[in-house]
Amino acid sequence: MKTRITLFVALIVLVINVLSGCKKDEEETQPKDFEYSEDLMVIDSTELNTITSLNDQGTIILPSGTTLAGKLQVGSVIAGGISGTTPYGFLKKVTGINSDGTNTTVSTENATFEDAFINASVNFSKQLSMSDISGSNNFKKGISFKSSNGEGFFIEAEDVVLWDDDGNPSTTGDQIKANGSFFMDPTVNFDFDVRNRRLEEVYFSLQNVQTTELTVFVGREILSRETEYSLARITMNPIYIQAGLVPIVVVPVLEITVGAKVEVNVRVQTEIAQSSTLEYGVQYQNGTWEPISHAETSFTSEPPQLSASVEVKGYFGPQFNLLLYGIAGPYTDANAFLKLEADVFDTPWWTLYGGGEVGVGVQVDFLGKTIADFYLPNVLNYQQIIAQANGGTEGTIKGSVKDALTLNGLAGVGVKVKKDNQYSGLTESDGDGQFNVASPVGENIVVEFTKAGYLPVIYQNVSVSVNEDTYLEPVLQIDDAHSGNGSISGSIYNALDGTGISGCTLNLRSGINATEGFIVATGLTETNGSYSIQGLPAGHYTIQAQRQGFTESFFTVVCIGGQNQGNQNGTMTPVLNEDEIRVILTWGETPDDLDSHLTGPMDGGNRFHIYYNSKIYYQNGIMNAALDYDDTNSFGPETVSIYETSQGTYRYSVHDYTNRSSGYSQALSNSSAQVRVYQGSTMIAGYNVPSNTEGTLWTVFEMTNGQIVPVNSMTYEASPGAVTGPNVSTDAWLIKNLPLKKGSSK
Repeated sequence: MKTRITLFVALIVLVINVLSGCKKDEEETQPKDFEYSEDLMVIDSTELNTITSLNDQGTIILPSGTTLAGKLQVGSVIAGGISGTTPYGFLKKVTGINSDGTNTTVSTENATFEDAFINASVNFSKQLSMSDISGSNNFKKGISFKSSNGEGFFIEAEDVVLWDDDGNPSTTGDQIKANGSFFMDPTVNFDFDVRNRRLEEVYFSLQNVQTTELTVFVGREILSRETEYSLARITMNPIYIQAGLVPIVVVPVLEITVGAKVEVNVRVQTEIAQSSTLEYGVQYQNGTWEPISHAETSFTSEPPQLSASVEVKGYFGPQFNLLLYGIAGPYTDANAFLKLEADVFDTPWWTLYGGGEVGVGVQVDFLGKTIADFYLPNVLNYQQIIAQANGGTEGTIKGSVKDALTLNGLAGVGVKVKKDNQYSGLTESDGDGQFNVASPVGENIVVEFTKAGYLPVIYQNVSVSVNEDTYLEPVLQIDDAHSGNGSISGSIYNALDGTGISGCTLNLRSGINATEGFIVATGLTETNGSYSIQGLPAGHYTIQAQRQGFTESFFTVVCIGGQNQGNQNGTMTPVLNEDEIRVILTWGETPDDLDSHLTGPMDGGNRFHIYYNSKIYYQNGIMNAALDYDDTNSFGPETVSIYETSQGTYRYSVHDYTNRSSGYSQALSNSSAQVRVYQGSTMIAGYNVPSNTEGTLWTVFEMTNGQIVPVNSMTYEASPGAVTGPNVSTDAWLIKNLPLKKGSSK
């Protein structure tokens, strides 16, 4: 069963996410045991200022007559600090020198700490704050930064559009937007040791206390989308570390990202608060890389409000890079997340998780030749259940019970609901034979009907959604006086043209909606599609109709002892292409004429209307939708197909043409009308008309971007405005003044 998928997603995440275990609380440099390569040349500040340029390819240009130009040799390892032309310093190996008499051009490649040092040990730690941010940063629209008592960072995001499906900011139904703020107080740690020209140890970690608040809004037209947005890339001022004689320049870069993953659209609003102390990083020791990870978390939340099967994930977090001489070195990526998983057929039907995902890595351009680039995506991956639905979440099953011979409502019928062999709902039908019983959500629910003097009825495979009504087809109870053997007959019709289908295999199983299990009888349709099965014990049966080239079909029949029950018909549709959709309407003997109406999106924002007076809709020269078959003499089928699906909302309705002028009618409600929806070779949805309800228009379902949402409303009329979009709840006004059918005077 398809569940109703509605308008709005709001995910509120309050998280602490951070960055791993530091060994010191303040900036510290402890040079010791430094021994340098014989090829190392440290450029002093005077010589450094003679450099004219240093580009991204490592090409250095300086005047040919300078002292530095005369000292450089191919193979030299050169180290320099910060100057106007070398804002991030450098550690390079000279690979070529060329002079034109005026300028000397020096070609270089990145050198490593192993190239520069025979022995070295560097331990560095620094707490970062707003004062460390470079003044050249440009933040995205809606992002602002504030200081928090001189420590850390406080960042706010206001109405940041993460995704806009049509690129039009004035239409919000297709947008994913974020609001939020977070505070972070990070400390970066970077240590390394070189021994005997070999890099022995690297330690990179981040430590932080961070609080994040995030609200993600998903528009009603978003059905499946994964989007990530960089809110800000914050480049810090270069940090100068004096490693003995060698200047090491590191540039912290913090990128803040926010993202959302939506599998289907759903109405949901939930809040979560997470407090975490996280440690993560990477350490190289004894020839291997090892992750650093630790997490301590606590959560509070508000239960979500939602009604669908869905997976939604919102995440927010910092990506941190420590640039060595302006080029990538150690890095981390971290996301705190809130994930909601809901399935109305499970118990509990929703679960809310909080957690985090952290990856760490190192690029080794400057670290050492003896080690490889390293990345580990799940250094820290924690997830915790925050809250779950109570097991008693319910839906409602509704319908009517009638005497199989008189078709009058039958009072006092016991109605029991059973799931997983446990009874959970009990009621009796009222004086009109109507019933309304609470049920647990899920699939494969069984409803049992019992009354003294009547044969019991088993209704199988009922699907119930949380907080929604599920309507059953009318249940016809057979009195004990007619409990002997009887016979059934009818025809199997092609839904496309109403012709009989010969050669259909018919398998009968006991019970209503019994789609699997023991087959109690079989039959075969004749040349004209008719069938007859004799000698059946009184009761209800589900017929499974099968024939090559057609999608199998299931329908209910009833056998009354001592009688033949005719006109128990079924329909089958030829197998569709994978992306084609077909809607088939069937009903009982009365009313004579029920009509299918399909409205859908057109270019330019208007809506097309398929019905008996306008049977085909073309878009861009291609048949988009059609009324394949219009039945006017009871039973159906009446068939509408969507051959080319467009973006937007389709709406399918059933109109009681026979009683269209009535101001009070339950004829449509009492018609036993059924709607079955097929895609490719599969039935994807099925609906029974609401029982004991007034109205001449049954608005059955809407479909947006392939997702079917049940409506199941009965009306006489609705808004007199034009049908231009999905915000109009029914197409009642459109059907009010329809033209008469040809040959009809009624």
